[in-house]
Amino acid sequence: MNKHFIIPAMIVLTSLSLPTISYADSTDKLEHPVTALHEQKADNANKDLQEHSQEKKETLARLKQAKKDYEESLAKNGADSDITKQARSRFLDAKKEYQSEEKKTTQAAQKTKRRFSKSGSRQSN
Repeated sequence: MNKHFIIPAMIVLTSLSLPTISYADSTDKLEHPVTALHEQKADNANKDLQEHSQEKKETLARLKQAKKDYEESLAKNGADSDITKQARSRFLDAKKEYQSEEKKTTQAAQKTKRRFSKSGSRQSN
């Protein structure tokens, strides 16, 4: 055959197969149900991690505000004032809440991390 015909024909055939290659990454849930399940679990774990991270940021903002209010009350009213005691109580509650959210965020991060083995494939935890 003429090599002027073969090279364009190969280019056309290669370009026709490219869209098929790009769809090879998407998982067909019916053909690969286990892989689809692992992907769904990983997506859920990532979503949990994002939600807990956001909650942690919000809780940290409340903690900082409660600490600021407590320090201001301590400076203005003294340690024996009822207002200062209430502010201290709010500060300690915010601190406990922050520590709880930090623990949840850490657990969610570990859960997300466990979804992947060293080779990068997903596990079924």
